[in-house]
Amino acid sequence: MGKIQIKYENIAEVLKGMQVASAKLNRNFPESLFEGNQLDTINELKDINESFEKLIENYKNLLHKNQLMVTQSVALMKETDNNLKSAMSVNSVIQK
Repeated sequence: MGKIQIKYENIAEVLKGMQVASAKLNRNFPESLFEGNQLDTINELKDINESFEKLIENYKNLLHKNQLMVTQSVALMKETDNNLKSAMSVNSVIQK
């Protein structure tokens, strides 16, 4: 029978990388580009930039929620793994 092995350290490392990458996500247009400008194209760019900022914030929030869910799932898996090890140890002692 095959076994499933979870490398908890690797998961923690990947989650940390996700946090760092998420923190680096931000808008690229400086606000000064839009100040006092009346061109329709610039106004459209400003609207697009605002939509982009909202999208980035929503994406960051989604990543954060995903990280929390993975962290909780891994903690539950680790606890279940430890409980299973304990149960198997007790059973092997009883059978002897």
